[in-house]
Amino acid sequence: MANRVQTTNRINWAFFAAQVILQALLVVLFTMLMPESDLTLVLVLAGGFYLTWSVFSKTLLFREHRQGVRLTLFERHDEAIKAFEQSYAFLSRSPWIDRLRWLVALDSSAIPYREMALCNIAYNYARKGDARQARAFYEQALSEFPHSEQARAGLKMIDDAIEEYRNQHSAQQNGQ
Repeated sequence: MANRVQTTNRINWAFFAAQVILQALLVVLFTMLMPESDLTLVLVLAGGFYLTWSVFSKTLLFREHRQGVRLTLFERHDEAIKAFEQSYAFLSRSPWIDRLRWLVALDSSAIPYREMALCNIAYNYARKGDARQARAFYEQALSEFPHSEQARAGLKMIDDAIEEYRNQHSAQQNGQ
């Protein structure tokens, strides 16, 4: 059974603006390549090229990440952790892909995929009930990405759960 996982998708507006400019440049390029064609055909071809590039590059470059998201949704946490670890390792070996994701994958997300991978690993550990491992990965995310709102929220979630457990345990002991 699939689990609804809350996600955030902040947009880097500079990346978004660069993509709009890229789309305009594609229209100009297709217009120059096919000067006799009407504008509708040029727009369809430029849009089709842009869409194909986006889907193909994301499928190729972020395959493990996308697989990890699917596995998380179906609560297959051990497999999801492995997929996100592979994604993190790949992007750590090729950090330029994450830095230039607005161009390479036409992705305007403000959150780097490496940060997402670490937070998703931590989230999956938390869902498995392994608070120590979850905390370690959220702390690693904060170490590498000091402004990570996801990592801060994850650590707060863990601290709140531990506090709730302690309160319940204390109430049970006092009630006996």
